[in-house]
Amino acid sequence: MLESVKVRKHLPNVPSEEDISRLLDFLKELEALPRDQVLFELMYGCGLRVSEVVKMDWADISTEQYQLHVRDSKRGKSRIVPFSQGLAKLLSDYKAEFKISRPKHRYS
Repeated sequence: MLESVKVRKHLPNVPSEEDISRLLDFLKELEALPRDQVLFELMYGCGLRVSEVVKMDWADISTEQYQLHVRDSKRGKSRIVPFSQGLAKLLSDYKAEFKISRPKHRYS
């Protein structure tokens, strides 16, 4: 009987904090669209996948409680993710600048 060969699972390469800081500075220098900066900050600041951010709705974000509801994440589970006051301010400023109305919370 033959035994199967064990295949090593590799962890993904993660950018360093310095790399991310340079990227954020670069986005500001480029005068990236506010939407792009908010999306990147959400992904990096909360450890979200692109697929999770794409499925997000304003009703999933609570800037008062500094948390967001991530729906249908990997393995079909949902979770609550905290975020910083800085990100809360960025989200609030973005909403105010573009006059985005906020529906009621889905998870409250």
